[in-house]
Amino acid sequence: MPDSGMEDILHVSTFQKVTLFLLDTVQKEIVHGDKPELICWKGRAGDFKKTLLNEMKRYAHQQYPFNQQIDGNHAVITWWQALQGSEHAQILPILAIKIFSVHVNSMPEERTVSAFTWISPPLRLRILVRQMAWRTKVRQYYATETKPCKNSAPKPMVKFYDVKSRIFLKSAKKASSEDLPDDDEDDTWLDEPQDDVYDSVWELDAEKSSPINLASKHLAMFLADAKESSATTEGLHFNVNKPEAISAAVQDDNDFSMVF
Repeated sequence: MPDSGMEDILHVSTFQKVTLFLLDTVQKEIVHGDKPELICWKGRAGDFKKTLLNEMKRYAHQQYPFNQQIDGNHAVITWWQALQGSEHAQILPILAIKIFSVHVNSMPEERTVSAFTWISPPLRLRILVRQMAWRTKVRQYYATETKPCKNSAPKPMVKFYDVKSRIFLKSAKKASSEDLPDDDEDDTWLDEPQDDVYDSVWELDAEKSSPINLASKHLAMFLADAKESSATTEGLHFNVNKPEAISAAVQDDNDFSMVF
């Protein structure tokens, strides 16, 4: 990226760091996000970087539309929301609103500082930092209310069985099966020769009985391991989409890296 227009920018290193941070943040939104105003830049990384850099320069130089006065009675995010829809502010307002919409939860820090204040009255200001941290941890541990956990799954009911009766019952069943006559236990019929019932199946004519035309060129192309040449597909009545038909010059530009 050329450095034109950056000569009179105060704190150029800060300007560059902020620009790189915004690029790294918005890259994921463009490639994997779902916001229409950002995903429209997918495949246009070059145009996006150029537009963002121009808006950053306008913001640094306080040029239109970034030269509007900020109302002290309103939040900063309101000032950025008013810039949406401007032709010269297509990217920066979106990123600024996203950043200023983050709400940080500071309750854990406030509780810790309150504990520091409680255990550090004016008469105990000579306490060491590590001792203050230890006492705070102990106080927070004992001050935490333990809530009983509800059993999401009830315990299974335990049932006891008479093992001896089960064993004797199985042995009684085996004894009753041994009393069967010899005719029912004879398995020599498995060794008797049998006719091959599948001979007639294999003798069927596959070409006549199949509803599919096995000589079809479409079927051969569908089952082929290699790609058919253009000479063999000239006689077909349908058009085959070829990768060669797509212009190799048209490629997605998703390189959002920038070097100053």
